[in-house]
Amino acid sequence: MKVQVVATSEGLPVAFYIHAGAESAQTGRRGLALDLPAGSILYTDAGYPDYVAEDLFNEASGSQQQTARRQNSKRPH
Repeated sequence: MKVQVVATSEGLPVAFYIHAGAESAQTGRRGLALDLPAGSILYTDAGYPDYVAEDLFNEASGSQQQTARRQNSKRPH
């Protein structure tokens, strides 16, 4: 079992999504219904290398997803 959590910059959890451990992190990320204020920054770890979903989120939400990149990432920070 995995739990994806969205928290404020103060560390308060505001959303979560529980899914099977065999599912990818991208599945969990897509399961989160994010309603963030425009201009928000969503920080994610290196387990979220779905560039298409990242671009769609950035364009559609007026917010920005910043993902910690792996060394071999094809996309810079």
